[in-house]
This record gives sequence, C-alpha cells and structure tokens, in this order.
Amino acid sequence: MDEQSKLPTDEFSRTLRQLQANPAAIKRTGSIDLADFYGNLVTWHITTIRADGRDTVFVQTNTSDGGDRYVLPPEITNLVARQRDAAVTVNRKRGAAKAAATRKTAGAGPGLTQVKR
Repeated sequence: MDEQSKLPTDEFSRTLRQLQANPAAIKRTGSIDLADFYGNLVTWHITTIRADGRDTVFVQTNTSDGGDRYVLPPEITNLVARQRDAAVTVNRKRGAAKAAATRKTAGAGPGLTQVKR
C-alpha cells in the first residue's frame, strides 16, 4: 500500500468513518456563517450522529486563515444537554415565581375592589 492510499488516522476522521459505517446511525448536518464586528466570517459545520442512543457531534470551523475540526464524544454531549435542561428548569421556576407574584399584586392593586360571593 502506498502513502497516498492510507486512510486518515486523526480522531475526527476515524470516529466519523466508524459512525458512518453503522447502518442504524442517524445523521443530521447544518451550517451557519457568523461574522464579527469587523466582518470576519467564520463558517461552522455541525454534524450530529446518533448511534445506539448516543450522540456524537462533529464541529468544523472555516475562516480565511484555515479551519479546525473537533469531535464532541457522547459523554460531552450528555453533559451539555444536562446543563441546558438545568438552565431551562431554573428559568421556568423563575418565570413561575414572577407570574405568581404578578397575580398576587394584580388582585390587590389600587382602585380594584374584590367582590366576595
């Protein structure tokens, strides 16, 4: 085998090849272009592959200076999901407390009288 026919052995390529070989894996891909204040553009390519109930995320960034590639293993994606869910829970609790306080003050506001039945 000559040098040109060897498969890449970096973690990104190896993990992607392994997951793409799984016929039961589900793959979703998306891209977004983000520009900073100066107009420098960064293109983000995100690929999520779910296999055996576990998500692996592949992140690629491209700029005028080059690009980077990262693999977020299932342990990391689970951590991110737990943190997001915890933040959502805190926001819901805060919103519920604020709504309860608003309801409480709305019933006893100036100029309002409560009628007992």
